[in-house]
Amino acid sequence: MKTGCSLREMADLAPGDHLCCLYDTDEERHALLKSFIREGLERRERVLCILDPNTAHDVLGHLQADGVDVVGRLENEQLSLLGADDVRGASGPEQLIAILRAEVQRSLLHGQSALRVAVEMHGVLRGSQDVIAYECRLNEFLHESGCLALCQYDRRVAEPSVLFHALVTHPTAVVGADVCENLYYLPTTDLPGQNLSPSGLHVWLDNLVARNRTEEALLLAKYFSDNVIETANVMIVSLDPLGNILALNEAAERVTGYAKEELAGQNWFDVMAPRARYPGLWESFSAAMAEGLVPKTCEGRIVTKTGEERCISWRHCELREQDRISRVVSFGVDVTQRKQAEDLFETLSGSSPTSIYIIQAGKFQFVNPQLQKHSGYSEEELLNTIARDLVLAEDRAAVRRNARSMLMGERSSPYECRVVTKAGEVRWIMETVAPISYRGRPAVLANSLDITEHKRAQEQLKESYERLQQTIEKTIHAMALTAELRDPYTAGHQRRVAELACAIARELGLPEERLRVIRLAGIIHDLGKINVPAEILSKPGRISDIEFSLIKAHPQVGHDILKTIELPWPIAKIVLQHHEAFDGSGYPAGLAGEDILLEARILGVADVIEAMSSHRPYRPALGVERALEEVSQNRNVLFDRAVVDACMELFTRKGFRLE
Repeated sequence: MKTGCSLREMADLAPGDHLCCLYDTDEERHALLKSFIREGLERRERVLCILDPNTAHDVLGHLQADGVDVVGRLENEQLSLLGADDVRGASGPEQLIAILRAEVQRSLLHGQSALRVAVEMHGVLRGSQDVIAYECRLNEFLHESGCLALCQYDRRVAEPSVLFHALVTHPTAVVGADVCENLYYLPTTDLPGQNLSPSGLHVWLDNLVARNRTEEALLLAKYFSDNVIETANVMIVSLDPLGNILALNEAAERVTGYAKEELAGQNWFDVMAPRARYPGLWESFSAAMAEGLVPKTCEGRIVTKTGEERCISWRHCELREQDRISRVVSFGVDVTQRKQAEDLFETLSGSSPTSIYIIQAGKFQFVNPQLQKHSGYSEEELLNTIARDLVLAEDRAAVRRNARSMLMGERSSPYECRVVTKAGEVRWIMETVAPISYRGRPAVLANSLDITEHKRAQEQLKESYERLQQTIEKTIHAMALTAELRDPYTAGHQRRVAELACAIARELGLPEERLRVIRLAGIIHDLGKINVPAEILSKPGRISDIEFSLIKAHPQVGHDILKTIELPWPIAKIVLQHHEAFDGSGYPAGLAGEDILLEARILGVADVIEAMSSHRPYRPALGVERALEEVSQNRNVLFDRAVVDACMELFTRKGFRLE
C-alpha cells in the first residue's frame, strides 16, 4: 500500500519537523546524524546533540574528517553537546523542554536561523509511557517554536512497545537513507496501549519506503480511525480531489458545529469555505489537485454552523493511488484568537506615530506604514529582506551589541543609530527591541522614532555653545592682557601658572573640561591687581604693611569683577580662593582643607612655583629647585598633599619645564 507521502531529502526539512529514526546498525545511525548535523550547520542553524559520549566522539570525528570545523563550531556555540543525564530529570519531558527553550533563545541572540536537535532517546526514556510523554510534548514545543528534531531509537535494545509508540508519535520517519511523511503518525497525546512485534514494525517501515498499501496498513488505519483519531484534539478532515468531505473527527465537529452526518457527502467549498465568499481558497485547492502538489501547511478561514468565521492553521498530507492524489488528509488547529490579536496589532501599529516592525531570522516579517514612510521603501520591498541592511554600515556592530543587551534584559534604555533611506539620505533613529513569538516562532519586535531633526537641533545648540565659550575665552584673555600691561615684571606669569596648573591637573587625572576651567582661571587669576597702584607692583624695595594689604585684596577684587559676568564655570570662585592655605592660614576667607576648591588648591601651588622661580622687582629669581623645596616642606600644611605630589612628579620624573 502506498503511503501517499513523498520521500524528501534532508535538505527539505523545515522548522517544526519532528523525525523518528529506528536504526539497526551504528553505521546507519552515524550516517544519519552526520547528514542531519552538517545540514544544520550549513544552513546557519544552531545544532544541539543529546548523545552518549561514544556516539558524539564518533560522529564529530566523521564530520571533522569531512572538512567541518567542529572545534570552531563548538567554540562559537553553533554546535552544542549534552548527555542524557542533563535532560532526564524528575520533571520528565519538561526538563528537556526547558533546555530547548533556553537553546531557542540563544539561537535568536546569536542570529541563527533555527534550532535543530538530535536526541538518542534510549538514554533518556524509561519505557513506552515515557515515549508518549516526551514525544507528544516535543511535538507541541516544535510546533510553537519552529525547531526541528531528530529522535533516534536503537531497534536492537528498545522494547517493541517503545518502538511502536515512537513511530506513531512522529510526523516524519527516517527509514534507511529515506525521509518519509509518516502515514502512521497520530497527532494526539491519548494513545492506545497497543504494541507491535519487531517483525510488524519492520513491515511498517518497509511500507513507508515502498509506499504500497497493504492489508495490514488498512487494518491499522481503521484501528487508528476508530480508536485514536476520534480522540485527537486537532481537527482531522479528509477530502477527495473535488473537495467532497470523506471523513472528519470529533474535534472538527466541535469547531464547525456540524455533526458528521450533516457534512457527509457535502462539498467543503459549498459549506465550510463557500467559493463565493473565499474564491481564493477554492482556486488554490483546485490548482494543487491539478498540479499534484499539495502545500505542506497553510492558513484558511471557515464558516461554522452558527455563521461565525474561524481561522484554521492546516497541515496537509496527500494520499495517492496510481500516482494520482486520491484524497487529502488535513490536520487543523483553530488559531482564531491568535489571528484576532495579530489583526488588532496591525491596526494599532498602523496608526502609531513610531515605526513598528517584526524581525525573524534577521528578516522583516511585518512593517507598519511609518517605517515605509521613513525608509522610503514599500511593504513589498521590505518584507523578507535583511533588516540590518537599512542600518548605516558603521553603526551595525553597535546596533547588534545594543540589541543583544536589550534582548538579554541587560539594557532598558533605547539606543540611537543611523539608517539609510531608499533615496540615500542618512537619518537618525532611536530604537527599542523585545523578544516575542510570532506565528509560532521566535522573533524580535522593534519600534523606532525618527530623531533626525532633534539631532540637528542638538548639533546647532552645541555649535552655539562652543561659539559662546570661544567668545568668553577671548574676553578672559583680553582681561588678562590688560592686567599684565600694568605690571611688566609679571608679564607672562599668568600664562605660565595656567600651563603648570593644567599639567598638575592632568597628572591628577582630572577630565579635559576641568582642565579647561583651570587654564582659564590661571590666565586671569591676578586680574584683581589692576586695583593695585603700578608703583607698588614694580617697587624694588620692601613694601609696607599698608601696601601689602592692598596686594592681598586682589583675589577679592578679581572675584568681584568676574562675578558680574555670567560664566558657565566657577572661575570667579577659583580666583577668590587661589591664596587660601590648606591649614586655614591663607586669605581672604581663611578657608581650609576640602572647603577650598580643588582647582584653587592646584592654582595656589602653581602660583608659588612660578613666582619663586621668576625675577621680581624686590628680589632675583630663586629657581625651580628652591620653589619645589618650599612647596614640599609645606606639603599638607599650606598646600594639598596630593597636588604637591603631582607637581613633584612632573618636575622630578617627567621633565616638566616652565617656559
